[in-house]
Amino acid sequence: MRRVRWAKVQLMKWPYISVVFWVIVLGATITLADDHEQARQLRMQGDILPLEEVLQQLPHMQDARIIEVELEREHGRYVYEIERLEPGGVVREYVFDALSGALLKTERED
Repeated sequence: MRRVRWAKVQLMKWPYISVVFWVIVLGATITLADDHEQARQLRMQGDILPLEEVLQQLPHMQDARIIEVELEREHGRYVYEIERLEPGGVVREYVFDALSGALLKTERED
């Protein structure tokens, strides 16, 4: 008898879990769209370089893969933070000035 009650409780939770899931997914989608629009506006205003130009500044490595890119505002300027998986399983973060394309920092991630 306990199993039946437990199953009813579990089934009753699913609609709530589903609603929470969709709120999170839709919220993240809206945030991504807003971020993309903001980056596009910054590019059109000349406040940042296109990401493609900055990616060309990365040291060439065969079999390296970009795993994350973030555009952030730090110390009054925009920066691109690029994480890349490099040969040997090393993850390295590169930080570029988003306006000039200058490499500001390189850091090995643990």
